[in-house]
Amino acid sequence: MSEQDIHILGVKHADDRIHSGVDTEADQVDNIDVVYHEWPESSHDTQEFLFWWLLKSPSSGFPAILYLLRSVLKMRRGVSVDSSGTAHVKSECKIAAERLRDEYDADLVNVGMNRIDLLKDRSWTSALFSWSIVILAVLIMWQAIMAENLAFLVAMLVPVVLSMGYRGRVLNNVREARDEHMANAILGDYTERPSSTGFVITGQKHIEGIASRVGRRYSPVCRWLSNEADIEPEE
Repeated sequence: MSEQDIHILGVKHADDRIHSGVDTEADQVDNIDVVYHEWPESSHDTQEFLFWWLLKSPSSGFPAILYLLRSVLKMRRGVSVDSSGTAHVKSECKIAAERLRDEYDADLVNVGMNRIDLLKDRSWTSALFSWSIVILAVLIMWQAIMAENLAFLVAMLVPVVLSMGYRGRVLNNVREARDEHMANAILGDYTERPSSTGFVITGQKHIEGIASRVGRRYSPVCRWLSNEADIEPEE
């Protein structure tokens, strides 16, 4: 085995089937020295986060809440609070990363972008569109109240659909910046480890972006664990 060996494992965050794939990959190596996870590498101030969220992306709140509720129901797991006071639902990939850390006495290094920095990087055009969705929703609710007719609320489907589409576009637009940030953070840490085996556990849509950058210096092994689980035959 080479002195430096890096494995990039892509997952769906709420997919509990990934653990067997993580274990299978871990069984292929003698030891794991470091685990990289896409959790933000620095915590954020809650009040500052809310300020930038309201300024740059207010319409993303509703689809974000829906995603959170879906994750809670799928994973049957409540909200956790980390040491910095940040509330979150612990994803299956985060659990896998922490489990590898504990089982192999490895370092766990968070390499994700700070959430406030992500909000600050959004364009003012994007912010204007997000606020337009919110204003549309407020006008529809106001019209329903003034007309004393709840049937008007059916029109709320329009801003709901727009907000979900907006969130999807934003995630796609910031993916490249996130991939570059994570790859640079991984390389910056990994190159200081002259003899090590590293595992990267991240969302499966990030694999190509991270691997293309890490691959300029190393030859990473890449696996899409959730996709592999999708095509496994049922027993």
